[in-house]
Amino acid sequence: MEDIEANRNRPKLLLVDDDSLLRDSIARTLSADYSVTTAGNGQAALELMQQSDCRWIIVTDNRMPLMSGLEFLQRTLEMKEKVAGALVISGDAEIKSASNKTADRFLACGVPFLVLSKPFPKEDLFLFIAYIWKRSYETK
Repeated sequence: MEDIEANRNRPKLLLVDDDSLLRDSIARTLSADYSVTTAGNGQAALELMQQSDCRWIIVTDNRMPLMSGLEFLQRTLEMKEKVAGALVISGDAEIKSASNKTADRFLACGVPFLVLSKPFPKEDLFLFIAYIWKRSYETK
């Protein structure tokens, strides 16, 4: 019973990436500290969010089929009460300038938004997510 209660109280992470090997690797890395749910694309992630009453920290790749990570995140703002914060992971050099508009929209709603460039050390991933989690409760 303790494990169920402990899991219920852990921060909820929604990890969105079309690369199943990377997605599974990141999920395994984070699952010791977070309750991790995964999706292979933005559309599947939106459907998960619509069916859930969780408040998510979203970790998403940017380059994916169907919709980019930034497009997915812009759509999540339609249900912003379910978004604790967002972290975009990208190897694309232009992501920082392209993400400014999305970041402005998130920050205007009081939702933390960060970009982490690939490749990254696992410690940076933990630090960025911890920062988002802390900020999401300061602004709640």
